[in-house]
Amino acid sequence: MTAAIEDIEWLTSPAAAPLLQELQQKLSAAGQVDVRLAASLRKSHSAPRTHLLLEQVELRSRARDKFAEPGEMFFTRKGLEQCTDEVLARFKSQRFPAQQPIADLCCGIGGDALSLADRGSLVAWDADPVTAHLAACNLKLCTQHVGEVHAQLADSTAVKEVAAWHIDPDRRAAGERTIELCDYEPGPAFLLDLLRNNPNGAVKVAPGAELQPTDWPACERQWLGSRGECRQQVLWFGDLAQQVGQHVATVVARNGEAVNYVGRSDTPLVSAEAILSYIYEPDATILAAHLAGDLAAEQQLLAISAGGGYLTADHFVQHPLLAAFRVREVMPYDLRKLKTYCREHQLGQLEIKKRGVDLQPHFVRRQIIAAGDAAAVIFITPFAGQVKAIVAERAR
Repeated sequence: MTAAIEDIEWLTSPAAAPLLQELQQKLSAAGQVDVRLAASLRKSHSAPRTHLLLEQVELRSRARDKFAEPGEMFFTRKGLEQCTDEVLARFKSQRFPAQQPIADLCCGIGGDALSLADRGSLVAWDADPVTAHLAACNLKLCTQHVGEVHAQLADSTAVKEVAAWHIDPDRRAAGERTIELCDYEPGPAFLLDLLRNNPNGAVKVAPGAELQPTDWPACERQWLGSRGECRQQVLWFGDLAQQVGQHVATVVARNGEAVNYVGRSDTPLVSAEAILSYIYEPDATILAAHLAGDLAAEQQLLAISAGGGYLTADHFVQHPLLAAFRVREVMPYDLRKLKTYCREHQLGQLEIKKRGVDLQPHFVRRQIIAAGDAAAVIFITPFAGQVKAIVAERAR
């Protein structure tokens, strides 16, 4: 349902605030509003406004994964899915010069803009008037440094008068999410124009997006992770780049502390001839940044799966971007044999991990889990021409 701007303005007005508060108080543990309350709303409000109220309560509940206090913020479904969470936004904003003007193009509902506004005077744009309106509301709610928000696509010259700029192009302009920069809106031609007008920029792209080196100025490519996943790749240009020409994998904890790994993306992996005493699983940011080979060489690890998703060694390595597991058993992947093994060892707490095989971990777990309190992690992956099941335990 496409909302009219006048309904959105009503949703963000004082008139709707008590309704949203009441709905949030009566939100069930399942994240749903009682159907009777929803029905009563429809008696006094239009269908579009009732829909907006119910949707906003749902989105605020979901936004707790990204924002510590989303209870008064405003979201669209697409805007919430695409916005940077506040932990990463705050981390990214530290690269921008303090007390100087900053531009945020394609600001969405304001995920990055909220932190950028705390650095200096902010001017933001979004081509969608509804999204721009919600971004302006969020800025007023969440920061003392309210910025200007324009409901239009910025011209590429808009960055001439600022110290630095940030842009998050739409990856779903054609309806489906894409990693191809040529399908972004705005696309590479506009982004390159921005860089010609002001070289100090940051471009948020998909973790899997690739660059054609001949087309782009030298930059730092940083893959950012939070909450257990690689969330985005940032291309840092000009004065914002700290490691020009390098790949950087960074994981940011909820408290803002970050772990970085800087390395080369062309270091080859060395394949293991056998599965050794330990298995190591690189963080998702390491894999997205193509740094598994570099990290494996540094730590003297060997690859047991394509791309370095699983590594092995006879020695224990403690590294913040490597999960370590002690190998108990290696066997051909066979559900019946695995079920027997789990029963014999009373494995009632199972985590199933897989790479390079077409199976559903939750299905495998359901088929083989046994009664008991013992725990194990089972890796299922091709190795030496066979699909192997590797039973392991987390190493500390």
